[in-house]
Amino acid sequence: ARGTARGIAGLSSLLVGREAELAALQEAVDHLQAGVGGIVTVVGEAGIGKSRLVAELRRGAVTAPLRWIEGRCLSYGGSIAYLLWLDLLRGMVGVSRDDLPSAVRDPLRELVQRLCRDRSDEVYPYLGRLMNLPLGEEVAAALEDLEGEQLKTATFRAVEILVERAARDRPLVLVCEDLHWADPTSMDLLERILGLTEGGPLLVVCLFRPERDHRSWQLREKAVQDCAPRHSDLWLAPLNASASQTLVGNLLGYEGLPEQLRELILSRAEGNPFYVEEVIRSLIDSGAIVRDETSGRWATTRDVAEIAIPDTLQGVLAARIDRPVSYTHLTLPTITE
Repeated sequence: ARGTARGIAGLSSLLVGREAELAALQEAVDHLQAGVGGIVTVVGEAGIGKSRLVAELRRGAVTAPLRWIEGRCLSYGGSIAYLLWLDLLRGMVGVSRDDLPSAVRDPLRELVQRLCRDRSDEVYPYLGRLMNLPLGEEVAAALEDLEGEQLKTATFRAVEILVERAARDRPLVLVCEDLHWADPTSMDLLERILGLTEGGPLLVVCLFRPERDHRSWQLREKAVQDCAPRHSDLWLAPLNASASQTLVGNLLGYEGLPEQLRELILSRAEGNPFYVEEVIRSLIDSGAIVRDETSGRWATTRDVAEIAIPDTLQGVLAARIDRPVSYTHLTLPTITE
C-alpha cells in the first residue's frame, strides 16, 4: 500500500529488496541533520515501491528533530496551478484539505509571524491569496492591482522565504509525490526551491515515473547537471526473484500454498511489489485462497489450474472492482507508487 507496510487482510511485510536505496536516502537524512541540504530523485514505474521506500525512511527518522512535509500531485491536477504547493503549504501550516479558509488563516498568520516576522508583509498576503483565505480589503485590493507575472514572482518569493526560514528553524524534508502529474507552475516553483538546498538544511525528495516528456524528467536532468554534489538519483528496478519470493512469503507464509500458485503469482508480477499485493488481495477477495483460523496457514480452495490471474495490474484491479468486496476484512484498493 502507498507509503505504508499495511497488510493484506491483516497481513504485512517488511520492506524487501531496497536495502541500497534506503541506505542512500538515510545518508541524505544524516547529511541534513548535519546541516547539509540535498536533493533525491526517486524514479520508477507505477507500483514499484517509491512511496513505500520513502515511508520506510520516515519511520526510521521519526525520532530525529526534523520537520517532514509531504505534498502529492493528482492525476487530474495537471492544469491546476500550484496544486503541489497548496498541499505542501497545508502540511507546513498543520491544516488539512478539508479545513475551512477561516480555520487556516490564523495558523498561517502565526507561522509566518514566528518564522518570517521581519518579512511578513512579503509572505503572508501572497500565501493567503494562494490558499484562498479571507484577507483584509486593503490587502486584497493591493494584490488585485498586480499584473499576472508580478503576482507570480511575488508568490514564488513568498514561498521561497517561508521554506528557507522553516529549514533554518529546523531541518526540513519536502517530499513531492507523483511529480509526473504536476502542473507547470508547481514545477517552476519547485525548480526554484531546489536552489535553497545549497545554503541550508533542506532535503527535497522527488518521486515520479520515468516519463521523459514531462517536466519532472527535466527537473531530474537539471539536478544531475547543476546540483551533482548534493543530488542522489535512485532508480527502482523490479524486485529480483529472491526478493519477490520473500515478499510473498512475508505476506502469506512459506507453507500451505502450492508452489505452482506461488510461481504463477511471481511470473505475472514480474518484480512489481504492488502487483504482488493486488494479486493476493484478488485471490483472497474471490475466495481462491483462505486462511485457517486455527493454524493461520493459507490454502487454496480450488485447483490451481482453475485460478485465473490477470496479466496486468489494470486487469487485477478491474477484476476486483467487478466483484463485490467484503468490507468486513478487506479495504478497497488504492493505486500506489
